[in-house]
Amino acid sequence: LLRENQELRAQYELVSAHNAGLAAHASVLHDRNLAILHRAREGYRAGMIRLEQALLSRERVERDYADLEGRVADFRARADRTEAAETLLRVERDSSAEQYRDLQAQLQAAQDQAADYAAQLARAAAAPPLSSAPLARLFAAQGERDDARAERDDLRVALAAARAALSPVQARADAAEAERDRVRQLVATAEQQRDDALAERDRVTRFLVFAEQACDGALDMRDQAR
Repeated sequence: LLRENQELRAQYELVSAHNAGLAAHASVLHDRNLAILHRAREGYRAGMIRLEQALLSRERVERDYADLEGRVADFRARADRTEAAETLLRVERDSSAEQYRDLQAQLQAAQDQAADYAAQLARAAAAPPLSSAPLARLFAAQGERDDARAERDDLRVALAAARAALSPVQARADAAEAERDRVRQLVATAEQQRDDALAERDRVTRFLVFAEQACDGALDMRDQAR
């Protein structure tokens, strides 16, 4: 009996030690599970915050992108109108310049004709009058010279008017070209901003997917901890 009691006591002590080890292990597992559950909750909370921020960021980026798309469309329409106006002004400028060159050529021809008549009159005045016929030709030449001078003066007036009309047309054409370049720069800037907004939207979308995956992972950890 004494031996059996000793064996039973030894078995009891062994079982007690084993139970104590199991209890200690269970306590460690419990603490670890609590820590995992706490991390899962914190991760889930942080993930939800990031997810909400990402959703707000995506909405903001999409609004900005839509606004920039509208601005690009407006700038392109403005650029088209500016280029059309520039084309009309260029045509008007070229027409005025051609008219100015024609008037210059006519003025030069009138000056040459007046000089020719003046030379003829000088030669006729230097020659002795032989009859009334040369005098008639002389008077006719004087009339033609006066007409040529009058035409020359009229052409000078027309040329000055054409020059005066050409200057504002040239100024408007230059202003239209400058406006065209400025609008093109605005279009390029707006397109760059739109592309940047599109890249930002893609980045936020990728972050949103990552945040959703993080939330799902946190939920899995929480479920495993439970």
